[in-house]
Amino acid sequence: GGDWKRLHDRVLARHICRVQDDDTLDPTKWARAIAGQIFLRLLKCNHKGVALKVKGHTNQHKFIHWLETEHSVRTIFKEWIIPVLQALSGPDDLGGRDTIAIDSLDEARTLAVLGGRSKDTIVSYLLEFRHKWPPWIRFLATSRPDTETKEVLLPLTGASIEVQDEQNLKDVDTFVRLKLKQFKDWNFGEDKPRLPSAVSDAVSSNMNGSEKNSLRVTSRSFCYGFEETAQLVCEKAGGVFMYASEVLRQLKDDPMLDLNGLPQGLAELYMTRYEKTFPEDDDVDQFAEHSGPMLAMLVASRGPLSVKVVSNAGVDEKVKQKRSWKEKRRRHLEFVKTMCVGSLVDVGLLQFSHKSFSDWLENEEKNEKYYIDRDDGENMLADICWDLMMKKEEKKKASDELNDEGMKKYALTHGVSHLVAAKRKGDAKTLILDVDWLMARASDGVRLMDDCQLLEEDRTVALIGSAVGLSLSDLKKDPRRLVGQLYGRLMGAAGMMRVKEENNETGERKEGGRGSDEKNGGTTIHKEKERMVEEEISDFMKRLRGHSYDFEWWCPVSRTMEQAGGPCVRKLLGHTGSVYSVAYSNDNKYIVSGGWSDNSVRIWSVENGEEMMKLEG
Repeated sequence: GGDWKRLHDRVLARHICRVQDDDTLDPTKWARAIAGQIFLRLLKCNHKGVALKVKGHTNQHKFIHWLETEHSVRTIFKEWIIPVLQALSGPDDLGGRDTIAIDSLDEARTLAVLGGRSKDTIVSYLLEFRHKWPPWIRFLATSRPDTETKEVLLPLTGASIEVQDEQNLKDVDTFVRLKLKQFKDWNFGEDKPRLPSAVSDAVSSNMNGSEKNSLRVTSRSFCYGFEETAQLVCEKAGGVFMYASEVLRQLKDDPMLDLNGLPQGLAELYMTRYEKTFPEDDDVDQFAEHSGPMLAMLVASRGPLSVKVVSNAGVDEKVKQKRSWKEKRRRHLEFVKTMCVGSLVDVGLLQFSHKSFSDWLENEEKNEKYYIDRDDGENMLADICWDLMMKKEEKKKASDELNDEGMKKYALTHGVSHLVAAKRKGDAKTLILDVDWLMARASDGVRLMDDCQLLEEDRTVALIGSAVGLSLSDLKKDPRRLVGQLYGRLMGAAGMMRVKEENNETGERKEGGRGSDEKNGGTTIHKEKERMVEEEISDFMKRLRGHSYDFEWWCPVSRTMEQAGGPCVRKLLGHTGSVYSVAYSNDNKYIVSGGWSDNSVRIWSVENGEEMMKLEG
């Protein structure tokens, strides 16, 4: 319903789910982004009072602080986004804005989001809240058309435009013809003149298929006319704009492009350009030396990477390269850029524009010639992240081009996951035990906990992760509290992890029995492990106390806090009075609690302790 011709002017908030970009796939950051855009629109439309009243904020800065520190997607939606929109009379209050647009929604549906550590995705939250929005709010989302994706997104589907939809095919056709106009009367060069397209069309229209093929072989000057070219491009594209755009780009570089010989897949189409860009006999060797390492880095990336970082992929900084080598690397970098998001390339960042690129490059069966091993990229990014986070001051000058703020932020967020993927768990643990690194991550306690879970088999790291989990509510108020929280919750943690001796109380021991030896040996091993854990925690706490902070903090002197590694896994904070009843759901995924004094029943997620629903009455 309504006039969609001026769609741009109706968008209230927008979001792009970028492949391999955790920041754009993270539901919490998505919710914050949507809320922030709605808040700005309310300010622009002179509804600041409505925006602040919903949560009782007294000024804009307090709202921003709340939004930046709130980690619960459900809280952001239930306590602000939905109520503030319901408080409005309709889109007129927002300057006619009524549409929330989400591009590439299919990228957000997978359970592999955030390394498979979170079951909640942007899609799952959209499904959960789909009946809560005011009736005048509309959603516009784009997605891949494969059967599996369509099935998952079916509950969210209203009116839809399929790739093969008549209007979509017409739009692609219009796009192709518009782009072809700039070289409608092609010229193949001084030695190969091209007939004007109108004449060429007239000539070819009077020929059958075999005659056209014969003419094309004997005289390349005739090839296809404008009309046939447009039809062939559209036929090959099959309604996919990115495919059509790449064909037109290749056609501009090579007017004699064999349109009938184009491959079906988008990634395969890009690699035909590679073979034409580097037609030498050693193109495979060049790929292995130049494009391969850069593409491997992009395959393994968790977000946009600096062009400078990617351009140095696989390069030994100690070796001074010749000018000819540098020129080859530059040309290969330009090719890699064509596979990346254009708007990011413009600002010096690289990230694949489509998931099919990674899928195809990693498929050795379909792509033996240009196969990419993700592990190569993981190893390179692990090295870079490690250097940026842990290198000494005297080494920083050697890698100034990598030492930009954007890459530092990337290394801070994704360093541990790259180190674990590169089978460098020891270095990942060193990073987690580094006080500077921990304090830099304090504002994102949930992801800090996720990093600890990557090393959950390490008991020391598991204790730190447990301490962080118990501290989430305090970290939301002030991330600087992390140091005091860790110190207070680790004071007795190592002792609580001790394994009880299995000798019987009378001290009796059977001699000569193998089982008895193994049992005692096992106890000795457990004791040794516990001693190591105690030493590591003790050293860590000494570093916490001895570290230089730019703020003052209260250091606990006794075990007054819930200890990490104990029976308390997480605190469910929400009830304002006594709770008289608690029960698990049949599938053990949820906890239901009943509060007497606050007259509420609350439903909690067992997995992350988040309040999912509040029933009052």
